[in-house]
Amino acid sequence: KHEMSAVYQGEMVGREEELSRLAGFVEPLWQGRFAGFLSLTGDAGIGKSRLVQAFYSSSLFEEHRALWGFCMADQVLRRSFNPLRGWLLRYFGILQNQSLEERRRAFDSKLDELLASLPDPELVRELDRTRSILGALVELYWDDSLYSQLDAEARYNNTFLALIALVKAESLRQPFILSVDDLHFVDPDTIAFLSQLKRSLSASPERYPVAVLLTYRRQGIDFQEGDDLADAAINLAGITLADVSRLAETLLGGPSSLELGS
Repeated sequence: KHEMSAVYQGEMVGREEELSRLAGFVEPLWQGRFAGFLSLTGDAGIGKSRLVQAFYSSSLFEEHRALWGFCMADQVLRRSFNPLRGWLLRYFGILQNQSLEERRRAFDSKLDELLASLPDPELVRELDRTRSILGALVELYWDDSLYSQLDAEARYNNTFLALIALVKAESLRQPFILSVDDLHFVDPDTIAFLSQLKRSLSASPERYPVAVLLTYRRQGIDFQEGDDLADAAINLAGITLADVSRLAETLLGGPSSLELGS
């Protein structure tokens, strides 16, 4: 598993059906297959990210091993591939206070360990070829590298190839779940990558056990990309009064009044 950026306190109530649907959606992973893309939508504050966190922490992942990659959008910073950059920094274990050499060692160590474990020579060659492309996404650069020799268009195209190869490679070691939060704030290049990733994985659905979760809201914004990408959808509505009362009891440490529950 990988770390969940947001941490929520207390028990989540009223989402048992949604958790069951998420478990059903990722079921193909345990047979080594591509599960597809699932959209998780609802109003702001309805609990989309909370549901993903509860799923990540559920007992399902005590029974089944999986790697999670969390991509968090930034409403203000719409830099190209920004959510993926944040995930890659965590994936490679690169910290802000590290020196350049320490960051390079962390990057090379993680990638070399991945390459040594892969059963697919073609993926090994592709990841080694695009090493400097992945490095550039975490602000690492080398003289005379492939990245330094390419023009802007070629760098852009090779970024897609490098990221797709990385996702495929990790999925061969263990099922991989990519979670993209606040998709409605994601930059266009990340949307384009997700589209290409889906096409590539769909071409060999029996080979790469990958699932992609997309959380976003439709209300108040003109956003259709998530609907276009999704193979399945969960739309979160409000919880019942009984669940509200149960939540109040959890927070208050005892039974709530009828007036509070209503």
